[in-house]
Amino acid sequence: MNAGDLKNIRKLRNEVRGLELLIKDISGETVEDVVSGSSPSFPYNKHKIVIRGTDNKRIHSTRLRLIKKRNKLREAIEEAEKYLETIDDPIDRNILRLRCELGLEWRDVAREMSITEEACRKRFSRFMLKMEGRHDPVEHGQRNKGGRTSDGNFK
Repeated sequence: MNAGDLKNIRKLRNEVRGLELLIKDISGETVEDVVSGSSPSFPYNKHKIVIRGTDNKRIHSTRLRLIKKRNKLREAIEEAEKYLETIDDPIDRNILRLRCELGLEWRDVAREMSITEEACRKRFSRFMLKMEGRHDPVEHGQRNKGGRTSDGNFK
């Protein structure tokens, strides 16, 4: 599980829906070619012949490729959902669900959580940094760009 999968869970679901439509629709695809030929009997006039049909080999390989991609996306979604269930802090878990799963704007997430938009953004950012194995330099008392620690003093 990585932060990208978690952030994009809604987009992954939309992509799965799109792939399912493609998989369903691909069967009706017809190919066409034009060849030259002549009559089987005299005067053997040359003319064009249109050949139509389905390219079953291409349809099958494309369908398999799309199914594999869809299954891989489904696995990523399932992994992200399982990961969300392991988050201990209910506030962080709900912020992640509202933002990542439902795709709500920050102001809507804040309203649902009854906290400020800035608090939502900060909790989300800190969680993502933690998930990626990094930490928030201000939270850990390290110098920010102004050379001060989180309490405003110089180190």
